[in-house]
Amino acid sequence: MRQSLSEIGSPGVLRLLWAGLLATALTTLYAVVDPLTTRLLAAQVEAGYPSYTPEEVGTAAGAYVAILAAIGVLGIAGWVVTILLARAGKRAAVWLGVVLCAVGVLVALTGLATPDTSGTIGLAPVFGWLLLAPCAIGAFALAAMWRRA
Repeated sequence: MRQSLSEIGSPGVLRLLWAGLLATALTTLYAVVDPLTTRLLAAQVEAGYPSYTPEEVGTAAGAYVAILAAIGVLGIAGWVVTILLARAGKRAAVWLGVVLCAVGVLVALTGLATPDTSGTIGLAPVFGWLLLAPCAIGAFALAAMWRRA
């Protein structure tokens, strides 16, 4: 059976895609405001490098913020393009979604599992898990798009 184009842009699929966009935006926003609020990124750097000065910790945490913000902006762009393709009923929405979901999972797992030079995981684990949230939503959206007519 062929995939129904009407299912790709169904209201349920579009709601999931918008939810994924929102999750990505909120995760990105949290990374940007972390230095002013919870300081989880700085605490992770301090735990791995206790001899770092506050300036060095700030620089390292700032680098994580920049990386997470860049990933977030790219993710938001991916969601927007996928939403536009899905609204138009294009099968390309499915394939783009598969690629973006796979890349998102790889980025999140890399953040969760990659040690830095101190031997500890470099990225604060909460951010690695937060990066997986949009991927999970995307997987549900992909499953909904793949339903057969």
